[in-house]
Amino acid sequence: MTHITVTATRWAHGWELIVGDFGATQVRTLAKAEQQVRDFLDSVDPDTDHSGWTLTIIRTLGGVHDDIQHARAASEAAQAA
Repeated sequence: MTHITVTATRWAHGWELIVGDFGATQVRTLAKAEQQVRDFLDSVDPDTDHSGWTLTIIRTLGGVHDDIQHARAASEAAQAA
């Protein structure tokens, strides 16, 4: 069985999905991400049955994640001072 890790990043019109080494696609809601990825894989590699592949979708927080990291670092620096 094949396993693919998909990175989902929020953007203004939904989610960008980076599908392993295959490329990228987009979807409006994460609820539809798995089917979108399977459809995408079927379009780039129509000779392979992707229905049994295991997908792990990881959501990234983008700029929010960076803000959290900076806030933690500032809190630690303040505590040390």
